Amino acid sequence: MSAIPEELYHEIELEVHSAEGAATNKQRLEVIKEQQDLIEDEAEQDQASQSSGFATPRDTDDIDEKEERLAQDQAEGLGKKQVSEMAEAEMELAKATESNASLEREIHASSGASKEQK
Repeated sequence: MSAIPEELYHEIELEVHSAEGAATNKQRLEVIKEQQDLIEDEAEQDQASQSSGFATPRDTDDIDEKEERLAQDQAEGLGKKQVSEMAEAEMELAKATESNASLEREIHASSGASKEQK
């Protein structure tokens, strides 16, 4: 090590770090491309199901047993108000999730349309 000039050592060290960074950037790009492919596949499946008349499966049904849950939560010492607030928060979360999915579909549809125009 002592025979290698310090400037050369630092230059080689910089190249090694740059190569490591390039590899991670390349990996990130591959992951992003894979994600984009998955999004496009989902959009195609959604479009196909809409055009065929079959509804896309959605998880919108509330299948929780609210009475049982209320009784269980009250047994654990939670008040009715707290339980109802928790249930409302969960419903808001479900609505937000559905809204987010809808926005993603719209964005993807608009990006697909812009690709077709080019």
